[in-house]
Amino acid sequence: MGASTSGNNSANLTKAIELLNEVGLTPSSLKNKDQELAFERLVNSIDSGLDQTSQKKIYELRQDHRDDEVRQVLQQAVPPEKLLALNLVNGSVQLDASEFEAEYYRFINADRKQRNSISLAFKGMIGFLGNKPPAEFTRQDVRSLISAYLSGEITGKPLKTKSVHRRLTTISKSIQGSRERV
Repeated sequence: MGASTSGNNSANLTKAIELLNEVGLTPSSLKNKDQELAFERLVNSIDSGLDQTSQKKIYELRQDHRDDEVRQVLQQAVPPEKLLALNLVNGSVQLDASEFEAEYYRFINADRKQRNSISLAFKGMIGFLGNKPPAEFTRQDVRSLISAYLSGEITGKPLKTKSVHRRLTTISKSIQGSRERV
């Protein structure tokens, strides 16, 4: 399971993406072997910000293959945007549903009607299923969400099948659009 950005706000994600751009990487760059030098620059940038004590502790923990403890030291010693940038490149970041919504807004030029539609769809889903990475939603979760919309449990009045379909399509396109850019 990858790292979640829970607790990280959109500003950290923006800074992380800017940091990747500075060293010549994109969030999915490690799939491209030509980017290894840029990845080294990112790692060196992170290492140079660590104090001697943290560097020594990380080295010792890596020698003993204690990866969980290495992650704990990094989380304490590395600024959140740098850690997030590293996780983005490694493909180990899982955005929560609300972060997908926020990132989608950053990349599209939506009018008020589109923004309201997106907001309404995410608000219903997050309110009913919780704010977690979309990969953690099960088929049963989605079925429950559909039933809750159709019964009026979420909105206070039953929605028509077409309205439920529209909201699910909005969520799906927003998540897909954000994944392509992040």
